[in-house]
Amino acid sequence: MIIPKKESDEIEFKPALNNAVIETLVAFSNAKGGSVSIQGRYFKRVDASNHLLSANEVANMHLQTINSSWDYYPRPNKTINDISFEKVRKIMNTIKKRNENFQFETEIEFLEKNELLL
Repeated sequence: MIIPKKESDEIEFKPALNNAVIETLVAFSNAKGGSVSIQGRYFKRVDASNHLLSANEVANMHLQTINSSWDYYPRPNKTINDISFEKVRKIMNTIKKRNENFQFETEIEFLEKNELLL
């Protein structure tokens, strides 16, 4: 096997075992779907460098590992009055143009059947 001459998103050369090496291992792992951290900090490999993840990036990364997203969770203190029914009708019309068999009588029915309204 020939050792490459330059670093990349999969290769990095280090002269000694130290925190920088561990950060790089964490970054490589997280770039491939891992969840390893060092001292409460999370890194991800971006091109040939380690990127320190923000709290939001860590949260989104976690949601990806369980095939979920922030959109899935109910928003507290929101009511049906916060919904833009004009936007819901727009979406329904777009779907109807693409699929003639699409039929819902009301916006509420559409939201309920798609589990977007609790």
